Amino acid sequence: MVFIDGVVGETTDRISVDVAGIYTCEVTNLEGCTSTAIFQVEYIETPIIAGVEVNNDELNIITENTGDFQYSINGLDYYNSSIFNISGLLQVNVRVKDRTGCEVSFFTYNRIKIPQFFTPNDDGYHDTWDIYNIDSFPGARLEIFDRHGKLLKQINNLVVGWDGMYDNQPLPSSDYWYKLHYNNQVLTGHVTLKR
Repeated sequence: MVFIDGVVGETTDRISVDVAGIYTCEVTNLEGCTSTAIFQVEYIETPIIAGVEVNNDELNIITENTGDFQYSINGLDYYNSSIFNISGLLQVNVRVKDRTGCEVSFFTYNRIKIPQFFTPNDDGYHDTWDIYNIDSFPGARLEIFDRHGKLLKQINNLVVGWDGMYDNQPLPSSDYWYKLHYNNQVLTGHVTLKR
């Protein structure tokens, strides 16, 4: 029989406590021998990522709550500081865990913006598929494929976007797939061409 602070509790080897605090636990076995222990129950705040603040190449992870948290980017080592240098990274996967090691919050921050569609119809709006902020990553290379995996376009100078052409002919409305290469990073996805 288990008593916590004088209240009859569990009859098994597990005790459930809902409120943080200091408790006295008294355990009596079948022979009537009693043992007492004092223990503290702590409530550990679960981290929730609210977002990130970015200033040039410095990223600061912002949580909705406070606690004894550790922070990581791209699954690497965890640190007590929430501030990281993200120079040269296209995409940052942010992770936060509590002091017990439970990783419960995940957030992805893209340093570039890749539009999901473009409309090359010469109306002056979205006529080319431009990856925003790509000029911050000189040497980035883009490959565009059709749904069968055929390479349609390779762009090494990403200052100029893709116009939806292949061999000087307009491609039909459809989804096209891309691979964006920068250093050892590869981002993949698809874009919709609407005519």
